[in-house]
Amino acid sequence: MQPPTRKVAMLAALLGGILATACGPTGPGGQPDEPEPPPTVEQCSESETRRLADGVYSFRRGLYSTMFVVGKGGVVAFDPLGNEAACLERAIRDRAPGLLVRHIIYSHGDVDHIAGADRLPLAPGVRVYAQRQAVVAMAMRGSGEGVLPVTDVLDVNSDGSGTPTVLTLLGRRIALYYFGPTKSSGNLFIYLPDEKVAMLADVLMADTAPGTILAAMSPQGVLRTLAELDRLPFRHLVVGHGPPASHDDVSQTLAFWTSYISQARASLARTSIRLSREEALEGAPLLKVLPQLPVQEVVEALRPYYGSRIGFDRWGANGFNFAYVFLRGESAEPVVPLSTEGTPPPMSLQRVGPSAYYAQVGPYGSLVLDPDPVAREALVLVNPLGEHAAWLRQLLRANLPGRRVGHIIYTHSHNDHIANAAVVCDGSLAGVRIYAHENTARDLRDRRNPSVAQPTDIIAGEGRDLEIGRLRVELRWFGPSFTDGNLVVHVPSERVAMAVGLAQRGALPGLWSVQTDPAGLYRALSALASYQAQVYLTGEGGWMSRGELETIARAARDMLAGAAAAMKGADPGAEVPLGAPVGPAMRTFVEGVGNRVAQSLTAAYPMLHAVPQAASNVGELGVSYCSARSPWATGCSAPLGR
Repeated sequence: MQPPTRKVAMLAALLGGILATACGPTGPGGQPDEPEPPPTVEQCSESETRRLADGVYSFRRGLYSTMFVVGKGGVVAFDPLGNEAACLERAIRDRAPGLLVRHIIYSHGDVDHIAGADRLPLAPGVRVYAQRQAVVAMAMRGSGEGVLPVTDVLDVNSDGSGTPTVLTLLGRRIALYYFGPTKSSGNLFIYLPDEKVAMLADVLMADTAPGTILAAMSPQGVLRTLAELDRLPFRHLVVGHGPPASHDDVSQTLAFWTSYISQARASLARTSIRLSREEALEGAPLLKVLPQLPVQEVVEALRPYYGSRIGFDRWGANGFNFAYVFLRGESAEPVVPLSTEGTPPPMSLQRVGPSAYYAQVGPYGSLVLDPDPVAREALVLVNPLGEHAAWLRQLLRANLPGRRVGHIIYTHSHNDHIANAAVVCDGSLAGVRIYAHENTARDLRDRRNPSVAQPTDIIAGEGRDLEIGRLRVELRWFGPSFTDGNLVVHVPSERVAMAVGLAQRGALPGLWSVQTDPAGLYRALSALASYQAQVYLTGEGGWMSRGELETIARAARDMLAGAAAAMKGADPGAEVPLGAPVGPAMRTFVEGVGNRVAQSLTAAYPMLHAVPQAASNVGELGVSYCSARSPWATGCSAPLGR
């Protein structure tokens, strides 16, 4: 069952009447849009092909860039782009006359980068390569028109050693590295060791302040990937948007994020975040936390060092979300539990089902299941709550005396929710089973945080059911949503479901864009709304009723459909001349979409609150969703149920 949707006419009117024609047959509206026609030969004069090494060329037009390699008897192409593929085809024929494309490597699965391969001069039996996580994401959301199917699924760095997978294609060595999600899941960085040329899409741009678009970006993976890339002796880096970057651009981007995180850590240590009991336990605490964060203090501290980089004044503050999510969720630093000797934080244990409780300490919440009260079976705990773990242990002791925790479920990989499992279990995890999705387990393996116990039971693929005592606990994965491995927990007999990071009570979607995959966000919310649960736990702030959850699911749907509508007829890439920086053009487009959609959502859902940066985040999520779905703005159609 799909969550109920409000009448299309309401949002269409709020968007100036454009929604009704914006989406294809699987979304609101009637006939699918015709894709924008490919550029003419005359327009290809606006593109640029640059020789980076012997037989290695970068290509760019408008906002987009890629590369190709001429080898023995053929061509290896990377990211065939989309609407720019017609001009890429001409560039390949000019630089490799008479040769055909025999191999294609997708750097990641976003359709705006990889559609259009069928326009290239393809050899029969062309091979197509991509990382496994990218292939999964493509399959879940639909790969899109013009995307050639992957023939060779790679699993780079599956053992965590950091060793690249090296392909030798047409006499060229191509090293592929993967250190977890960066900008989207499965984003490879590619290195030609003999030619000293690299490619990493969507993570940085030449001479541009980082943070242009942070939707779906994972700080841990970005920092690790940049650090590994910085060690290589490359001369040119193809970046997916704009001209090739230099080694100095990589070093500067890594230094920027490292400095931002360091300064944010210092500023947060001097900042007191205040939440009332009601704000912590009942509402959307992030709405109260965000305005209290020392964003401008950090921006001004960084200005003497990075203020001259393109875009710093416009989106320098955007980077604070990157730093904050990293510090709270992905740092390798130990998480020190708060002492229980002082004044207790706001705490509550509410019974939300016959054998289910919602335990809250400060703004954080955990689902507690009692699988057999008569036999006094060990409790099931969803997330041990990081620095609040000692207070959670005290809360359980006071309300469920004599009971031990025997099962712990990690919903995702963030330290503030899952650190200090041993503290909740009185210092010992002997006999305790810890469950996590395989993507979460990989992130934790790479992070090696001493406060986070490694999972004992790995949940693969789309999930599985646990039979514990009298309870069936359904663990489901709907693709990357908030983080790469976020599980949804559903206990049918208790009519309770839980998912963390997707929504907060009473708030519009888009409070975060960092690490939020918009397609996965909607898939997970729509699945939650399809359950027959009566209580929905968010892990942050109070629980939601079925009606409240359905409202937020509808708002998420309208956010994506509204972005499709706002993007109709727009092609920002074609308007960017070769000599102009692409970052400001991208950001202007994103903010235009975000402002339009956020205003409409605020009017359509007055019961949901927004924050000043919501428009920016809404724009990032909407444009990222449409870019991943379609290579043409006019073809962006939200695959959302009526």
